[in-house]
Amino acid sequence: MVDIADMSHPVKISSLHIYDDPQDVEVEGQYAYIANENQRVTIVDISNPYNPQVLTSIDSLCHAKEIFIDSLAYVAYCWSGVRVLDITDPANPAYLSTFNTVGWAWDIYERDGILHVADNSGGFCTIDARDPHHPVLLDSLRSLHGTISVCVDGDYAYLIDAWAGLVILNVSDPANIFRVCTRYISQARDIQVFENYAIISRGTGRLRVYDISDPLSPVPVDSVNTWGSANELCIRNGYIYVADEIYFEILRFIPTGIQDYDTRPRASALPLNYPNPFNVSTTILYALPSESEVIIEFFDITGRIVDAATIGRLKAGEQSHIWNAAGLSSGIYFYRIKADEFSETGKCLLLR
Repeated sequence: MVDIADMSHPVKISSLHIYDDPQDVEVEGQYAYIANENQRVTIVDISNPYNPQVLTSIDSLCHAKEIFIDSLAYVAYCWSGVRVLDITDPANPAYLSTFNTVGWAWDIYERDGILHVADNSGGFCTIDARDPHHPVLLDSLRSLHGTISVCVDGDYAYLIDAWAGLVILNVSDPANIFRVCTRYISQARDIQVFENYAIISRGTGRLRVYDISDPLSPVPVDSVNTWGSANELCIRNGYIYVADEIYFEILRFIPTGIQDYDTRPRASALPLNYPNPFNVSTTILYALPSESEVIIEFFDITGRIVDAATIGRLKAGEQSHIWNAAGLSSGIYFYRIKADEFSETGKCLLLR
């Protein structure tokens, strides 16, 4: 949970360890709905963002990849297609139906009861789920490589194909979809649409922006580097929130292009360690906005200092530190990175 009241200084305020490999999260009201790799959907009460609590979970038969919330929960399960859940009572979610797609359901977008599904090994399909108990296939489009992300805007669906890049479909008639354009983009991962622009994340650590005012002929207009390999995107009120493999980043979208909205970490923007959980040693990643004197302290769950490392003066940029926890018992530990007047705290789990 990150406080973004001041966009240029996002602050981590809480975290909740989930052992089921979270893949996606959607928020509706005071609840967060998390799709987990380990065959379940977890519902978290976030009414108090400083103390999120797991409310319940519902098991499935396959890995949950993506979730879309709109009065009902629509979940893409890679092997078993799409499942519809009744979340009227978040404490007691109820399974309604399943629709088996051709391949692995990887992403899902719902509009007016019509599901648009990116199928990682099958392509793309539209499903009529207006009767949530009996979803019906409307149309499908095969792909040589499979799609991994989908966003719908107006009469068009914007897809990310694992190899082809950006694919645009006309879905004005969900029962008669057809391709209108393809633009090759290497290592594309996710896509979001804002006004007349499509913003695409890439595994190469860069966002690409296309002008889609004419969906038949999208035009590249801008790009911006990210700290790590950019994965998922979220766009709200002109801001782009990027989850990459190292940092949580915020960028400001301007119609003439994207500008870096102070995405350089102030000291160690949401420090990350891997592996986590870990056995014996873990690597802590952080970044410095300027040359700084760095000290890292380690605490047990009672707040007692169990280790400390005086790193010394480091140059600006990405840094890492390997922490060896030999001699310590299993449990939750915290680390605090202090760089001159800045500090940031992270959490890790040691398992013997």
